[in-house]
Amino acid sequence: MSSLRAALRVLGLIVISLAIYVPYLLCRLLASAIGPSALGRAAGAGRDAIGRGWSRGCLAIIGVRIEVNGRPPRPPFFLVSNHVSYVDILTLGALVDGVFVAKSEVASWPLIGWMARLAHTIFVDRSRKSGVRASLAAIDRVLDQNRGLVLFPEGTSGDGTSVLPFRSSLLQPAAHRRWPVHTATLAYRTRPGAPPARTAVCWWGDMTLWPHLWALLKLDGFLATVSFGAEAITEPNRHQLATRLQHAVASRIDPAPTLETAWTACRT
Repeated sequence: MSSLRAALRVLGLIVISLAIYVPYLLCRLLASAIGPSALGRAAGAGRDAIGRGWSRGCLAIIGVRIEVNGRPPRPPFFLVSNHVSYVDILTLGALVDGVFVAKSEVASWPLIGWMARLAHTIFVDRSRKSGVRASLAAIDRVLDQNRGLVLFPEGTSGDGTSVLPFRSSLLQPAAHRRWPVHTATLAYRTRPGAPPARTAVCWWGDMTLWPHLWALLKLDGFLATVSFGAEAITEPNRHQLATRLQHAVASRIDPAPTLETAWTACRT
């Protein structure tokens, strides 16, 4: 049954992605072509609503329920979060309207890379200084457009039990502009009797993507908890900004969550 569930979920993800392709693309093209007019803003709002609906639809298909603590920021914003899974983009994408910053490898992933490119994701090639400079310029353009931006400053994904040091390079635009940076902390919980989220949902170390994704799709659902910080952080020095943001995100990591409590909170 679990393999059949995974196969049906793959089919569902393909169907919902194809269904939103044309309307999302039209809204994106209109918003870019018309600019900051009333019609352009309406097209941009439609683009963001479709993208948010796609994320929520994908989460529903794979059996993810979301618990939200705090208030998600509204555009324009600069948001940073810990990074533990490829599911993070769907989870945050269901709650906020923004452009994501992702590592360059994501662009080549089947379906996921296609959707990421369609959503104007900023891909970072950290192997070249010119790649980082291009990403900084793209981040500046997003901020100039008063859109939301979501960044995972760890630069890689972890196992969810701690927060890796935040890299400061891509925080430079926020530090230079003294732009308030919001924080979010992500955590996942599987149902009793299922494999722990640390291995079943979190994707880290030398885990292979596609076998891990197939195993995740076989799960009988899981819980995503998103905790937003109460206040944004402003700091003109990017290194100090990275440190303060990391501490803010890490302070909301629960080292020993109670699964039953989490599921009960999600239902209420």
